[in-house]
Amino acid sequence: MFSRRMTFLIVMLVPILGSGDHARAEIRSDLKEKSYLVSGTSAMAVAAFMRRRPFRGDYGPAIANIRPRYTHTFKTDQRKDHCRVTDFRLSIDFTMTLPKARNRQAFDRRTLSAWRSLRGFTRRHELVHRKIYLGCAKRMEWAVLKLRPRYCGGIGRQIRMILNEEKKACKERHLAFDRREINRLKYHRFFELARRQRESERARLSRRIPLGQGAARNGRLLFFVAE
Repeated sequence: MFSRRMTFLIVMLVPILGSGDHARAEIRSDLKEKSYLVSGTSAMAVAAFMRRRPFRGDYGPAIANIRPRYTHTFKTDQRKDHCRVTDFRLSIDFTMTLPKARNRQAFDRRTLSAWRSLRGFTRRHELVHRKIYLGCAKRMEWAVLKLRPRYCGGIGRQIRMILNEEKKACKERHLAFDRREINRLKYHRFFELARRQRESERARLSRRIPLGQGAARNGRLLFFVAE
């Protein structure tokens, strides 16, 4: 399922002054790309396939997705009156899944151009989600470095609580971004082409069905085409 592997390594070292010493924080990010394979030789057929068999996204059916996997390590320093984190390292392994056409070689020129445009749209969209995740990671980092519990014993649990709370807040940022983008996807020229092809197919089929046949049969056929 891997179409290719893309690896980006982002390292952010942040010195934080505290009691004359430096606290260090580091965020590492790795990105791998996978394919969501779709079938069909026309825009209409591909769009119908994606409606029937969508990719399982984080918040429901999708045509593309990016998922993070977090790991973290930390070191602490017990002072006379408090504990603090001196070295926090957060790693995020991203898996980005983009649609890939099985029958791309059968596309006509217009369909191929629209498909390439859709692929580019989904890639840019998911990379914005990645940027949002990294922004949330930055907030996690600062919150962890500000911790000053009395003792170091329970600091690991406090760090996990910070990470979980920031993930929840981050979800709202992702959903807000998706709401802003939904119309751009809905009216993307690939799906506009699919709708035009569907209407053309409906018209062709209606001409082939003799008058007097049952409306239920006619309606079912058109519904099937619309799918």
